[in-house]
Amino acid sequence: MNESVKKGILPRERVIMSLSHDEVDRVPLDFWAVQETWEKLIKYFGTNDKEKILQRLHIDVRQFQPKYIGKPILKNDDGTYFDAMGVHRRIIKNDYCEYEEYASSPLGYVENINDFASYDRWPDIDNYDFIGLSDIIGDAHKTYYIKMETGGIFELAWALRGYERFMMDMVLNPEIAHYILERITDFWCEFVERSMKNAGSKIDMVYTYDDIGTQNSLLMSKEMWKEFLEPCHKRLNKVIHKYKKTVMYHSCGAIYDIIHELKKLPIDVLNPLQPRAKGMDFNRIKNNYGKELSFHGGIDIQDTLPNGKEEDVREEVRNAIDILGKDGGYILTSAHYIQGDTPVENIVAMYDEAVNFKKNKKGYRKIMGKQKIIIDTDCGSDDAMAIAMALNDPNYEILFFSTVAGNVDVDQATYNTLMTIEYAGTYEPPVYRGCDTALIRNMVFAHETHGMDGMGDIGLKVKNSKPTSGHAVNKIIEALDKHDPGEIEIITLGTLTNIALAIRLAPDTMRKVKRITIMGTAGLGVGNVTPVAEFNIWQDAEAAKIVNDFGVPIMYVGWDACIDEAMLNEEEINRIRNSGELGKFVIDCNTCLMEMNKKRFGEYCLDMADPSAIAAALNHECIKECEKYYCEVDTSFGPSYGGVLVDQYRFSEKEPNAYVCSKLKVDVYKDYIFKTLGA
Repeated sequence: MNESVKKGILPRERVIMSLSHDEVDRVPLDFWAVQETWEKLIKYFGTNDKEKILQRLHIDVRQFQPKYIGKPILKNDDGTYFDAMGVHRRIIKNDYCEYEEYASSPLGYVENINDFASYDRWPDIDNYDFIGLSDIIGDAHKTYYIKMETGGIFELAWALRGYERFMMDMVLNPEIAHYILERITDFWCEFVERSMKNAGSKIDMVYTYDDIGTQNSLLMSKEMWKEFLEPCHKRLNKVIHKYKKTVMYHSCGAIYDIIHELKKLPIDVLNPLQPRAKGMDFNRIKNNYGKELSFHGGIDIQDTLPNGKEEDVREEVRNAIDILGKDGGYILTSAHYIQGDTPVENIVAMYDEAVNFKKNKKGYRKIMGKQKIIIDTDCGSDDAMAIAMALNDPNYEILFFSTVAGNVDVDQATYNTLMTIEYAGTYEPPVYRGCDTALIRNMVFAHETHGMDGMGDIGLKVKNSKPTSGHAVNKIIEALDKHDPGEIEIITLGTLTNIALAIRLAPDTMRKVKRITIMGTAGLGVGNVTPVAEFNIWQDAEAAKIVNDFGVPIMYVGWDACIDEAMLNEEEINRIRNSGELGKFVIDCNTCLMEMNKKRFGEYCLDMADPSAIAAALNHECIKECEKYYCEVDTSFGPSYGGVLVDQYRFSEKEPNAYVCSKLKVDVYKDYIFKTLGA
């Protein structure tokens, strides 16, 4: 018996809850594979019982179809045959499996629309036993989520007519295209009607499909889709929804540009989210459509499953659940039939990883082999974007956030951090309040840049979150003490007061840090608060000096890394803002900075200092220029106070003590921003 059934959690309930965007114990699972893959699984598990194999893989969904009872499907002398839909087919073999391909187009040479009716192999509804469907399902619906499949409309149309000929018909002979599509739609609508009348109480979902995407683009314009295909699927979906069943729609390929139209059909679940197709970015899809749609699929069959190592598969599963499983609305499975060249070990790894994936407060999250990080922040508006990016990078586990005075006072920084975590909507690391003043000098907050509240003064509010008790400095020390050397990285987005105090209180423990990435210094350029100083260092130069001189690995991400071409222009700003609730939040809270830059540069733009540091720390591919230099922090209280001397020409002949990242690969950096923010 399925393990979840033993525990009293029915697979059917798990799927229904997930599709309702409720929290469940784990992500629900489905399975589809070619016959050759089934044969490998039968050999691997030592049983011919497919149901036992599905239970071993913890599959929550079962599929049943009305039985074909029409004329026997016989092969011709040349090995070809006409299938139940009237399509002329032949079997193609490769090293791994057999596939049905099209042998000819039986309606390809019909010229007169009146002659189409005489074709004697149109799909016939009487070729199926709908009365027996309930018996085929049996009692499976009491435990499992049941789906039934209809065939394609567009796909069957061009299979009968020929692909090129049918595409030409949609331009030159639209009446022919409409006739074929409507006749096929009539068949599938009646197919659903009869299935529901005989077994509707046992069926939860109807799976419909039409491939309308290639690897890189749509097969046709949206206008052509709306004229020819939209009416057909609207009509079919209306029948399905009449019986209050879930509609899952399948299309392979690069279909992002038409998801909005598919949503309006309406559909309920989108399959298969082909990961390697152009534009099918999970973050963007989930952020823009995750509240209205659920998703099914997501695990790559083009490369990861057949060619990857087990850990590659497990990582892809974790990533898919992290993103698509956030707040429910996801059934995990392969992005198409699992092919015969896929190692069984990778299939088992895919499902075992999904079952063992633990959930946090929101969605699902299991941290396995991920770099652990602590983010220290004086959370202003650019910190907010950086924090949201980090929370949406599935390759890292944020142990907690420590807050410090800098852009704003520490209480406001704490409030802003909690707010950002809520908007990010992924998982909720603890937030610890830290130092409320610099070590020596009085602080000057950055109200002109970030607003009085640090978030653009646009009235943003925390909903429910509160900081966790305990001082940030103590928590930093405790975390490093509990972990082995090199397990934790620290990323600082504000002043370095917390880190300096931790070093002074527990130097031996702090030496266990793997690296400290600091958003600070003017890099190899000019400052942003004085001609030589960058704000984070200048705000508490004494603390910065303690950290700089401590002797652990340091990478400064300089102010110069986020300016010039690395600045977000107005088009890029709007792309992020229009991507969803999170995108709107991270842009709107930077209103003060945008207005300030409008006065400085004559256009709306954003120099995102903290996001550049997060990008350099978490995605090294973003780094273009990063060299190790001898660095020294000026605490002399003269005009160069808070500046960091970067001895790029080795004048001092002192041993280099810090890496300085002064330039990013702009395209990679911006793509990372867009990806992590779902834009």
